[in-house]
Amino acid sequence: MLPEQPKHLDHLFSSNRPPSPQECTSAQNFVQLCDEELTFVESQLANLQQQVDQLVSRRSLIQANRRRYLDVLSARRQLPPEIIASFIQLAVALPYDGDQSQQPRQARYRVGSVLPFMLVSKEWYETACGIAHFWTELKLDVTEVSGESTLQLLETASKRFQRASELPLSLTIALSTSNPFNDKVAQFAHSIAARTAAFDISFEANSDPDLDLLAQFFRGPFPGALMWPKLQTLHINMRSQGKHFIDLRLRNAFSDPQRFPALRSVTIVGPQGIFSALDLPWSGLSTLRLDSFHMSRIGIGHYLSVLGQCANLQSLHLSIQGLANESCPANGLPLITLPRLTHLYFEYTQYNERFIATILTCLQLPSLQSLTSVNDGHHTTIVRNLIHLFHRWGCQESLKYLEINLGAALGNSANDLRSMFRETPRLFGLKMSGQRLHAGCLSGIPESVQDLTVGTSFPAVDDARHSFLNFLRVRNRSLLSIDSTPMKARLDIVDSMDTASFCESLQALKAEFGSTLDVVMS
Repeated sequence: MLPEQPKHLDHLFSSNRPPSPQECTSAQNFVQLCDEELTFVESQLANLQQQVDQLVSRRSLIQANRRRYLDVLSARRQLPPEIIASFIQLAVALPYDGDQSQQPRQARYRVGSVLPFMLVSKEWYETACGIAHFWTELKLDVTEVSGESTLQLLETASKRFQRASELPLSLTIALSTSNPFNDKVAQFAHSIAARTAAFDISFEANSDPDLDLLAQFFRGPFPGALMWPKLQTLHINMRSQGKHFIDLRLRNAFSDPQRFPALRSVTIVGPQGIFSALDLPWSGLSTLRLDSFHMSRIGIGHYLSVLGQCANLQSLHLSIQGLANESCPANGLPLITLPRLTHLYFEYTQYNERFIATILTCLQLPSLQSLTSVNDGHHTTIVRNLIHLFHRWGCQESLKYLEINLGAALGNSANDLRSMFRETPRLFGLKMSGQRLHAGCLSGIPESVQDLTVGTSFPAVDDARHSFLNFLRVRNRSLLSIDSTPMKARLDIVDSMDTASFCESLQALKAEFGSTLDVVMS
């Protein structure tokens, strides 16, 4: 209850005169009563606040218990672990691409997408951890981490791979040669060497690189003791921060080929890499990619010495960049036969066309089915070389796919292309691209071609428009019989003023021939 206010003091609130002694005494007595009442109210508030805190805490506890027991009644608990596992796998699976049968099963999952399902409940967490396919791949980047962080990453990686049961593993490691804990990373790689099926290792070398670091990963502490029985795919990428060369020293790392009995695919990339010898278990390889070495230090003989050992090679990828070393004479070089090679890809520049042409001249490829040539120069004679090589290789009947990227040289290669097409009568897929496509480049395409792609990077649609449309009309009039297979044609061009009218012409062409014509313009 509020203390009663002294009414005889009300007149003081509307004036500024000082109170009398009697009025002062009355005011002081009232203030004292207010203080006593305020103390009592604050005490009551403190008690009430304590009760509120207790009630809030009690409410939280009740809500937590309610959630626990409500979870018991959840329909999710009616799902057996097998159904949960199937649901997670379907939810995490990659979109169907039409060729999943050719991919390892564990490669079809995005491991990062598993986390939301692991947070549903403890049972879902354990179920996800029990799906071994989710945990077969690991990317480990220790290029810029401290020593303590490196050890933590390795500990996490070990736990992760333990969930993969006995399935083959895929390991990707990126590291710097200046990391003092590289030996720990190597020890981790050694611990799973017996289960590793794919190994991608990238080095970033500093000014004073450890040149034996690659050997440290593959040899182990005791020479000959470390085995890689399941390793099928190997990717080595070594780059430098400066302009100095890096000796890859593959001989030190792969001195004993018997330790890699299952190795089938090798990719070696070294923009600043040099090597005195490429020692690997070449004889068992089916796929080989040699990419972007320091060509001023590597000669044709290095490549031929490697290819001469690849008797079982089925796919070859060569990328020749920079100014190549042509000190090795073209005459007197050995002729190397690769009887099983079906896919050949080579990329070059105008500065090393002679280099790649010499390598091709030294090869015999009787079973070639697919060839891709990529050039960015203004002039090339590679098409003329291919005409001769197709005839010499005897692959006219087996070659089914041809991709030619001639850059600026495409417009000047019409005659050579027509001659080359005469050497490929069984060609099924053809892709031509470059800066500018002249009309004559489309004439002479074999009638066997059912999948055609033409790409230009120069905004000059008129150069190719009439020839492309006339070619399609002629081809599809000859394919109107019931037994004929429709042809698929695609034109990739740079947008320009002529694009709209060209699209209209294509639509009219499709309307004329209906479903027998499959034409796409990008």
